[in-house]
Amino acid sequence: MQADRRTSFSEFITTLKDEILKQIRVSLPGQIISFDTNTQLAQVQIGVKTRLKTGGDISPSPIIEIPVYFPGGDFMIEYEISEGTEGIILFSHRDITSWLTAGSVQELASLKKFDVGDCFFVPGLRSQDNKIENFQNDGIQLRNVDRSSYIWLKNDGSIQIQGSTVSINGKDFETHQHDNVPPEGTYTAPNGGGPVTGNSGEVI
Repeated sequence: MQADRRTSFSEFITTLKDEILKQIRVSLPGQIISFDTNTQLAQVQIGVKTRLKTGGDISPSPIIEIPVYFPGGDFMIEYEISEGTEGIILFSHRDITSWLTAGSVQELASLKKFDVGDCFFVPGLRSQDNKIENFQNDGIQLRNVDRSSYIWLKNDGSIQIQGSTVSINGKDFETHQHDNVPPEGTYTAPNGGGPVTGNSGEVI
């Protein structure tokens, strides 16, 4: 009889713990439904379905007006956020309403904890279905999906830039020429180098 009581109490504690944990959200994968470039707030869909007590799974309702993470402070990295962008949703311990409006240190707008509406979206966490193709694992790259445009700082100290056009200070790098240099002719190389004949590019 005493053993039965211990079992019942243990089952009660386990059930209570499970019910409490259901109310505590920490992080979940998700994806962008829409993104406002003016506010930098997004509508996000949680990527894992919710299981009902009565059985079966449903997709959680979209979360609206979620701040999206862009690294940096006075200098920052800006990148495109489009529909379907995958990432991780981080849920806040406290209500972020006042902070989201004014920043700094604010009073609590409510006593909510781990609420589904108090969260942040960090792009970049990827499912295997959306893994990065042609991954180099050498230094660091800023690149597009098909790698037709990129800036690559490699481990050997070299830098590669690829793109349909490359502009520096608004001038096309491939056709730019310094002022007062004729576009065609024979040029004498500095430091004792031999003469070079060719086209130095368009004068801009």
